[in-house]
Amino acid sequence: MQLPVLKTEKGPADFHLRAGKTDFVLQIEYPAVEIDFTSCWEDMGYRHLVSLEKEFAARARETALAGIERRAGEGKEMTVPGRDIREIIAAQAERRAWPEREFRLDIIPHQPPSVSVCEGRVRIKVVEAGRIFDRRV
Repeated sequence: MQLPVLKTEKGPADFHLRAGKTDFVLQIEYPAVEIDFTSCWEDMGYRHLVSLEKEFAARARETALAGIERRAGEGKEMTVPGRDIREIIAAQAERRAWPEREFRLDIIPHQPPSVSVCEGRVRIKVVEAGRIFDRRV
């Protein structure tokens, strides 16, 4: 069996190198982390003015309605026949003097702060002999 033979000839290498002025520009936008503690502060009672106004308005409305309800109930209680009015007034005064209080212990904040991350960017621009290579990473 005869194998094929490949013959090559080498000549002198033709190589030209031209080096021109190269400009290199690197622009970096660093990453950033933003932490918003607004919900944590609101849990602790430090709110913005608008949310405080809404809360105080709702609380004032509830307090006014509870006062109207209490006075109407006391007036209805005084109209019950067969009871001495002095006993009724004394019972009402005792209820007002020793109101029921609610005590709570709590751990705050209830919600963690919101964390957002803005990615960084790198831009590399190389100008070499009139050609522009622009790369964004």
